[in-house]
Amino acid sequence: MPTGEALAVLVGAGDGEPERLLRISRPIDGQVDVLEWSGADWTSPAQQRREFATELLAELERAADQRRRMTESIYRLRLWLEGQG
Repeated sequence: MPTGEALAVLVGAGDGEPERLLRISRPIDGQVDVLEWSGADWTSPAQQRREFATELLAELERAADQRRRMTESIYRLRLWLEGQG
């Protein structure tokens, strides 16, 4: 994962999923690098992946629609993932 500016967001548990901590890079060519830790086992190493920013935004919007607690507003996340924030 590139070292650089990143946004961290804690997503609350819900819908059978544990709490999650995401570290999201700035988008490059529409994709972001994500490090993810799970509240099911905070001591496990982070899972690393690259995905399309639009897909991650849709996932975070679903969490917001479910009224799951997030440490960043969906507005801020949208700006970040669109490369504006």
